[in-house]
Amino acid sequence: MKFVIHDRNNAIKVIDSDKDQDSVVKGRFVQDVLYELASKNSMEFIGWCHKDLEDFINHDQLNSIFHHELIMASYSTTGDYEIPEAIGYIENSTTFLNVKPDVNYPTWLMSSDIGGMHAMVILKFENLKGSTKTSFDGFLNHISKTALSEGLFCYSSPGLLKKDSVSIESRQNKINLFYFVRHHYRSRWLPLLFLDYLLYEK
Repeated sequence: MKFVIHDRNNAIKVIDSDKDQDSVVKGRFVQDVLYELASKNSMEFIGWCHKDLEDFINHDQLNSIFHHELIMASYSTTGDYEIPEAIGYIENSTTFLNVKPDVNYPTWLMSSDIGGMHAMVILKFENLKGSTKTSFDGFLNHISKTALSEGLFCYSSPGLLKKDSVSIESRQNKINLFYFVRHHYRSRWLPLLFLDYLLYEK
């Protein structure tokens, strides 16, 4: 399985979990490198990993986590995501159940800390290639939220990392939350979300 190592904004290099080799891809959008890898390796899973977590990738668990093509999995080392819990004002689901962070559970919330999906899933969203409007976390959440209704299984999978891994600070973003809601929900939810922010998120 190939991993794009990144600094959250840009790709740094690509590593292969099956081979002792890597290639440098500095200064490019992470999603662009994912598309390139997917197009060249259309029958494989492609992963991503923050540079500070590279040494903690749990290579022994990858095959058991990604055991069929319709799985997308990631793990947030802090339990926080770019999309804040305020999405719960309009999201009628179990997205923010109080689940222990060390267990595998279904969720469309994806993290750029570490994760992976099959190349065929990545290639379905080639329209997002090179987008400067969407952060990498936003890109991942767009795929999971959209493809979930099309049969994609999305999980938080702590087994992606070894147990002694470090934590990566998440960057929650209110602007990206509103952008995400505008794209994935009916427009009537935007003013309601804004009102909830004024009342409860001071």
